[in-house]
Amino acid sequence: MGVDVNAKTNGPRDEVGAKQAPVHHAIYVITGHGGLNDRVKKVVSLQIAGSCIVLIAPNVDGAPCETIAVNAYPNPTSILSLMKLPRLKRIIDSLLFFPTSRVLYVKPIEKILKSRIETDHEKGRRVTILVCVPPHDVCLVGLSLKKRFPQINWLVDWQDLWSFDENYLSRTARPYRAKLLSLERRILACCDLNITTNSYAKAVLESKFNVPADKVIAIPHHFCSDDLGVQAAGTEIRAGQVSHKT
Repeated sequence: MGVDVNAKTNGPRDEVGAKQAPVHHAIYVITGHGGLNDRVKKVVSLQIAGSCIVLIAPNVDGAPCETIAVNAYPNPTSILSLMKLPRLKRIIDSLLFFPTSRVLYVKPIEKILKSRIETDHEKGRRVTILVCVPPHDVCLVGLSLKKRFPQINWLVDWQDLWSFDENYLSRTARPYRAKLLSLERRILACCDLNITTNSYAKAVLESKFNVPADKVIAIPHHFCSDDLGVQAAGTEIRAGQVSHKT
């Protein structure tokens, strides 16, 4: 297999160093943020016995865990930016890519994780994928991998809701909005656990999107009074409230 020029791995691997404890649980934290927000930083800082946390992001600087920096595949419409036609670029991107042009970031992640997860399963490891959105396109990684590896645990951290937020819905071209709503419901139904940043968003998923109460929890956002709660976040990743489903 050739080297994927869109990815760079840093940090410890369990194969390196005889004194490292064996890894029984691989946890992949995926985000599309240009920088790491406090919520993601706290999750990747967790120390969970027998587990290895791997952060996958465009910018992984300062992450206290193994990291994989991923670059999106080149966008052919980028030439329009050089021609100073940004509005035309946005229009073409909205019609050419679904949900958005960030699918060009999703594809290299899928390629990397398919290989990693196959290796994890060969070594008898449990696998959990935590997808942090927005950008919401990153959910496509979980949807694809859950279909290929039904035994993995897939968690989505909805730091912002998707279609319920007009700010995001309005960015989707009108011909694709029905498709977006259908995709969103598939994601909510297929993932093992939905995490929201507050109780209001949890109630929205339950009442507006019919997500079962046992498939959604609220872990307050970092600016809330009770903070993210490292202990709570660690418990959810370890147990995932999905162990009874696997």
